[in-house]
Amino acid sequence: MGYVVRPLTYNLSYQGDTRDQEDPSRLFIVAPLVLGYLILDDLSPARYALTRLPHSLANHPLSQALFSLLSVTWYRRHPSVYQRSQELADVVSAPTFFSQPLATFVRTLNEKFIYEFRERTFALIARAYTSVPLPLLQTYLGSLPVNQILSAAQQKGWSYDAANQVLNPLRPHLRGPGDCNFLLSWMGNEAQQDFAPVVPSQASTLSSFDVVADGTADLESIL
Repeated sequence: MGYVVRPLTYNLSYQGDTRDQEDPSRLFIVAPLVLGYLILDDLSPARYALTRLPHSLANHPLSQALFSLLSVTWYRRHPSVYQRSQELADVVSAPTFFSQPLATFVRTLNEKFIYEFRERTFALIARAYTSVPLPLLQTYLGSLPVNQILSAAQQKGWSYDAANQVLNPLRPHLRGPGDCNFLLSWMGNEAQQDFAPVVPSQASTLSSFDVVADGTADLESIL
């Protein structure tokens, strides 16, 4: 993964030094790069990429949507993550959006991000809770239909008490009380103003950045 990430980050910096700082084509690199980092739950580099944008591009609707998505992801405001993701999809789906290939690529990465975010949330809840009410789980998962939540939970080995609408996760091994306390705090910090800790995903693979790299190359070929 390091081999892929370094060239992308380097190219971002290089283009910022040699091309017009106001050129919207920079978003062909920045938007996929930011979403790639979000998919991997590597939020600091995503923030760095966005904050390097010049003022005019930082105010672009696409950049603003990415800033908003990054912010709520950083603070782990789960319901807002899904709202901001939908807002990003709306921005690139507008008829006036400046590049349809970029719009398609952003939508694909955005969907991948939401999938990975939900998977990480499922894993964290399994480690933090012995049981969880279905309405609370819906809050963390973006108000998915009940049948989808129950199907996903069943695939992960969770049991469901239909009478009380409570799910019982199949809990992985915890290292100790400190591990559990940290996870409970992490999952319960929706209203906190301090920065939330960023927990790397163990399920992420090189395929996420392979998609970003390949898609960015395709976008560059049409510039």
